Amino acid sequence: MPSFTEQIPALQGAETEQLTGPGSLRRAGSVSPQKDLTPAPLCVMIVYDLQAAYRHGLRMLVSLDRLAGGGIDVRLIPWRLDEFDQVDRRTLAIENFGAADVVLVSMTSAVAPPERLRRWLLEAVPNRNGRPALLIVALLGTQLDGMDPPESPRLQSLKQTAAEAGCDFLAPM
Repeated sequence: MPSFTEQIPALQGAETEQLTGPGSLRRAGSVSPQKDLTPAPLCVMIVYDLQAAYRHGLRMLVSLDRLAGGGIDVRLIPWRLDEFDQVDRRTLAIENFGAADVVLVSMTSAVAPPERLRRWLLEAVPNRNGRPALLIVALLGTQLDGMDPPESPRLQSLKQTAAEAGCDFLAPM
């Protein structure tokens, strides 16, 4: 099986609709703890506003894989923020949240995270079914502009939402 880093070039050229189509989400939604001794893949849910933000999240995961020496088995679950407005998609995103080990929020717009993200996160937490606290990673900004400073209102807003949800929070600077 190819490593995560080897899989990314193919994903980076894919259209968002292909990555978030019903077929891929159904597979992602069926993630369950493995019963054998094989290490379970790291399940990473990427919530993003624009395709550029999604690609930024992928680059961060590739860098992490390289820093770890390669071979991290990652299962990606991509979600565009605007999909949370559709009831059936929102329900599936909540199910995916229950399976995720990490939620990476990647946003390029300079505005505070939308209220729908906050509502979704707080609604999804009970779906963890006793699983350990989730790590929320915020990638707020672009590669060209750099990341938001610690005092940025949108970073503070997302940090507060993660705290309300009882999730750990990380924002690379």
